[in-house]
Amino acid sequence: MDWLRELIRRLGMLRRRSAFDAELEEEIRLHLDLRQEQHLASGMPVQRAREIANRQFGNPLRLQEKSHTSWGWSWLEDGIQDLQFGARMLRNSPGFAALAILTLAVGIGANTAIFSVVNSVLLRPLPYPEADQLAILWSGFGDTSRAPATTFELFQIRQQSKEFEQVAGIWVTNGALPGDGEAEQVKVASVSSNFLPLLCAKPALGRFFNSADENPKSTLPIIISHGVWVRRFGSDPSLIGKTVRFGRGSAVVIGVLPKGFRLMLAGGSSVPSNVDVFYSIPINANNPLGPAFLRLIGRLRPGSNIAKAQAEADSIAKQITSFDENSGISNFHLYVYSLQADDVREVRSTLLLLFGGVAFVLLIGCANLASLLTARSTHRLRETAVRMALGASHGRLVRQLLTESFLLACFGAVAALGIGWSAMRAILAVRPPALANLNDIKLDWRVLVFTFVLAILSSALFGLVPLAALRRLDLTDTLKETARPAGWSKGYWSRLLVSVEVALGFVL
Repeated sequence: MDWLRELIRRLGMLRRRSAFDAELEEEIRLHLDLRQEQHLASGMPVQRAREIANRQFGNPLRLQEKSHTSWGWSWLEDGIQDLQFGARMLRNSPGFAALAILTLAVGIGANTAIFSVVNSVLLRPLPYPEADQLAILWSGFGDTSRAPATTFELFQIRQQSKEFEQVAGIWVTNGALPGDGEAEQVKVASVSSNFLPLLCAKPALGRFFNSADENPKSTLPIIISHGVWVRRFGSDPSLIGKTVRFGRGSAVVIGVLPKGFRLMLAGGSSVPSNVDVFYSIPINANNPLGPAFLRLIGRLRPGSNIAKAQAEADSIAKQITSFDENSGISNFHLYVYSLQADDVREVRSTLLLLFGGVAFVLLIGCANLASLLTARSTHRLRETAVRMALGASHGRLVRQLLTESFLLACFGAVAALGIGWSAMRAILAVRPPALANLNDIKLDWRVLVFTFVLAILSSALFGLVPLAALRRLDLTDTLKETARPAGWSKGYWSRLLVSVEVALGFVL
């Protein structure tokens, strides 16, 4: 536990920093007074006694620095000083600071906006239980690979599959809103009884369908969306089990789905995100020539994957084809895709291309900013030389320049959040239909972390160019008033950065 005691000691030093500094100064003063009194007792003049006492004692500032180092927080003091100095330099150059921050804000903001879309569409899992195990199954005939399935095909897949825990189907059409009041057309889904449990952990009220609901003996059981429950039935908690008007007949409400529940199937599936009413249909095992209208989804068993499921689907498709020579089923195929991958298949390449494009925008911005910093450094050569002459190490100067770059990046990141948010809203306003059923796109904690990490990396990138020129600084020549700026006078770095910007612009 020695490390814990040491940590407590250092935290105590940090908390009582000013008190320790005062005690140290008082102790140094007492030592100097004691030595001076000893010399005065031998008949030495006061001024001479003070000079000798100071020389014998040593440099008090050096002693204070050593004491601060032993307390263990010198790195924190140096960092605070660098931040304060960097902020003061930016405040003294408001035009440069504003231009640099705007340049970074545009580059980082564009990346933030596109990453927020990529994060929501490609990275964030679908809002379903164990979403990574969900798959969509498409039927294929000849060149057609994204066709719906029949109830006969669904039954055969259920019977023969070992890689899927469940396989379910859905078909959406228009229908009347249940309940009394003015008639209204809404989206109504016919589903197999096991469909909703694949995508929803539990209903907000009531229960899901069971096998008995596929062939109701009396009133049709239905499950309604949360929105219908609120606007049509006034959020009545006693609605479950009641009979309501539905179409030309009646139905009994057995469940209410959670608020915010949406269906997220690919655009080509003809399944909208918002469905208001669900009812269960039987799965016919005796009619191979029945209509193909179901969109199929399934949940893989633990340990299975899409490749295994596809191999099994190929085998099942062959068995369905040869099931009955009079069935009319020929050249039949089954295709299995991850549900999330299938949702984004139309936009994945576009998003990745846009992400790469805005990365080049940021690189161009960094090159611009490096040019600004290099030009600004020519006006700070004498200041840098004086600091080196006073004893500043090369490492301390490098850290100071990187700290200024870091401050610029942080301010640019804050401004970039505003630009990124505005750009994201613009993207959503014109998003393609392929994005209509996907997650809400927003600036969440992943986007915030991405923005500030990108800012830090950018600060290191554009802060390296002035550092490279700093190594060529001639201290003696720079301290002379008439000396030309060493290292930057030939314009090497400026020409190089312009070339980099032009090259990146062509690639973009």
